[in-house]
Amino acid sequence: ACGAGGFLIHTLNHVDENIISKKYKSDAKSRKLNYASNKLFGLDYDRRLVKVTKAMMLIAGDGKTNTFKVNTLDHREWSNREDNLEEKIKENNFNVVLTNPPFAGSHDEPEILGRYDLTFKDDKTKNKRVKKMRKDMLFIEKCIRLVKPGGRIAIVLPQGNLNNPTSEFLRNFIFENCRLLACVGLKENTFRPFTPTKTSVVLLQKWKSNKEKTNDYKIFMADSERPGKDNSGNYIYLKDKEGNYINEKKEIIDTLKTPRVVDHDLDQIIEEFNKFKNKENINFNE
Repeated sequence: ACGAGGFLIHTLNHVDENIISKKYKSDAKSRKLNYASNKLFGLDYDRRLVKVTKAMMLIAGDGKTNTFKVNTLDHREWSNREDNLEEKIKENNFNVVLTNPPFAGSHDEPEILGRYDLTFKDDKTKNKRVKKMRKDMLFIEKCIRLVKPGGRIAIVLPQGNLNNPTSEFLRNFIFENCRLLACVGLKENTFRPFTPTKTSVVLLQKWKSNKEKTNDYKIFMADSERPGKDNSGNYIYLKDKEGNYINEKKEIIDTLKTPRVVDHDLDQIIEEFNKFKNKENINFNE
């Protein structure tokens, strides 16, 4: 569910600025192109958004955009394609999966549901396969399948998946397959005007082996209190008491020269998560 490619573009820029440009100054441009062409992949069912992603990635410095128009959850669309999608997107093969999947809609086709263990709701030996399941739930299993052991997932989920009694089977599935690294609650306005759904960002790491599985670990929990948007979905910018636009240092800025700063607290949450990660000796580079 790569949409217009925001995750892909920010990933490319992050790797370029923090690794490639610093380590490979003489041939940074070619290495950036090689990284983008061989390490970044995007899937989405919306043909228009896929075209937007391809265009945006080309502008960002990707000469061979691996973005595919396909229903990620329906494997029937993966086969007999000219672009060899099945060879390029394999399960247990990715280091990181980032996604903000659709919250609305369900799948009731037996051909789709038959490929997902979640549809048995915890116990294959006792439960029959359900006749319908929400897309956001199926996306969780698909993401877990895509990452390799030790791989990470960052996914935006409806809050109900995390606290509704009827979703306990989903949480059990997550704990069985992954370590829950973090859960960050977002305010209702975060995704306005598109949706007012209360959501959370969930960070997971797939267990490397059955021997590694444990229930004895700490989880980073946080609640965002400043979403940076109002009830209409308009951005809220940092201002002082007199109504002047300011930056993070509380300095008045000239908006004709300097972009306004959105009033949100996600950077603080990221900073706290990094402290937690270091304290708990969580190393993603092993």
